[in-house]
Amino acid sequence: MYYCNKLFRARLKELRRENRLTQQNLAILLNVSRGAVAHWEVGSRTPGLEIINNLAEILCCTPAYLLGFTDQKQQKVNTDPMYFNNYFYIAEVPMYIIEYDQDDKLRIIDVNNSELVLSGYTRDEFLNLNPELLCEGVYGEIMPRINKCLSSIKNLTLGWVVHVTKHGERLPVELNIFKLISEEKEVYLVICQYK
Repeated sequence: MYYCNKLFRARLKELRRENRLTQQNLAILLNVSRGAVAHWEVGSRTPGLEIINNLAEILCCTPAYLLGFTDQKQQKVNTDPMYFNNYFYIAEVPMYIIEYDQDDKLRIIDVNNSELVLSGYTRDEFLNLNPELLCEGVYGEIMPRINKCLSSIKNLTLGWVVHVTKHGERLPVELNIFKLISEEKEVYLVICQYK
């Protein structure tokens, strides 16, 4: 296949950065090595057609734009749930998802890799944590009031609180809580901004 390699390299790098993806993040989404992405960006290797199509989908453009055949991006909105699931796990911003169980107690139902690295827990350990122990007293005391607030608004910033790591380290963190509707139930996305 003939295309402008120089333009492809430039557009790949530009679109990757526009989408706030590192080479490693893009590699994970494509199921290739980070080195492969680096080689494409410097022009020492070229991806196959299937990878070009996947790149275009991830980077919200057409393969023709990516390869330099046109100057119109013709952006498509990516509505594939797997794309968003993957992005949640590889995002550099630590976050986790909580919900109320059948007994009206908070439980953690998912966590991304950044939060696991900072907190020192394995995925299973984190998912089995009591949210009140993770965040000293916040959820037990404040969550009922937060829930009332979130019934009328979609998000809430808690301000500075303390997260406790697996090793007992106390990390100051600002929590931003967003109410989401998932499979006809309410869940809360907790985005953690560590100091």
